[in-house]
Amino acid sequence: MAIESFQKAISIDPNDAFAYFMLGNVYYEQGKYDLAIESFQKAISINPNFAKAYTYSRLGFAYSGQGKYDLAIESYQKFISIDPNDAFAYFMLRAAYSEQGKYDLAIESYQKAITISPETAFFHDDLGSVYYKQDRYDLAIESYQKAITINSEDAFFHYALARVYSLHDKKNLSIESLRKAISLDKDFIWMAGESDFDNIRESPEFQALIRPVE
Repeated sequence: MAIESFQKAISIDPNDAFAYFMLGNVYYEQGKYDLAIESFQKAISINPNFAKAYTYSRLGFAYSGQGKYDLAIESYQKFISIDPNDAFAYFMLRAAYSEQGKYDLAIESYQKAITISPETAFFHDDLGSVYYKQDRYDLAIESYQKAITINSEDAFFHYALARVYSLHDKKNLSIESLRKAISLDKDFIWMAGESDFDNIRESPEFQALIRPVE
């Protein structure tokens, strides 16, 4: 119904950039990325000043949905050129770099996002996840700790920290963080089955934490 409405608006006024933009959003939500990209590009061609940054962000989402990360990166960079103080633009850019395995560039984008918005906890958490993938455990721990300082009630932050402590052979700290995660969300008992906890799995303290599900 929404598609028909926007198509009708376009038939009445073929230069309606807003209608193309909204049509692109509908197509994107439906996973029709080719049509979404076509609509966003049409909106930009009609009115380059129309919702400039946001249109490029949506275009980047659509390219990412297709796995076309080079084009997604190009779109996000255009977004940043328009609004260099938008932390979320850098956050989206980091996702495309991560998908390409370009972790150093992803980290650089994270750091820019954090500079702009240092109190956004999930920026620090996601940065920790990149360090985790690189086996840079000291930096991962630092990032997760910053996320927890901002939001100590997020169970996943504590779980992520516990996981890295285990890999870093810091048993007591891992147990403490895992206990906190489970106290906030009992589902993390099940997630403790991950191989990252193999270093501490046989310890009495770990077994005591997971015993309720045995």
